[in-house]
Amino acid sequence: MVARSDVAVVLVSLGLLGALAALVWLVVRSAALPPFVERTAIVRGAPSEVLDDLQVALCGIPQLTARRSAVGRLEIEVALLPAWALVVAVLVFPLGLLALLARRRFSSLILAAPSSQGTQLRFVGPFPPLSVERVNAVIDTRS
Repeated sequence: MVARSDVAVVLVSLGLLGALAALVWLVVRSAALPPFVERTAIVRGAPSEVLDDLQVALCGIPQLTARRSAVGRLEIEVALLPAWALVVAVLVFPLGLLALLARRRFSSLILAAPSSQGTQLRFVGPFPPLSVERVNAVIDTRS
């Protein structure tokens, strides 16, 4: 026979688990992405050289991967894991592992096409602030 206190413990545990799952879901849904960018720029140089410079400039940014997927195309993928998610995962182990679901992935794209004035660059997608700084530096040196 199951004691009422055992049932109460199970119900409280399930309630806490549900509250934690709801909290994680809300935080995951509310995590903000960097601003969406849709911009064009014209710079000096051949498209492949410009994309090489951009790829080198973006190299070394934490959690960011820049790779050439096709001619005239540089894909940028960012995977973010907020610091709070690691803290919750450790402090509330094993239930805290649900906080690791807060990982966010997003992709951006840089397209390069030849133009009469050099290379036309088109930027589409959310770009983290540090990547915007580095891309702008490349554009400034090639303008």
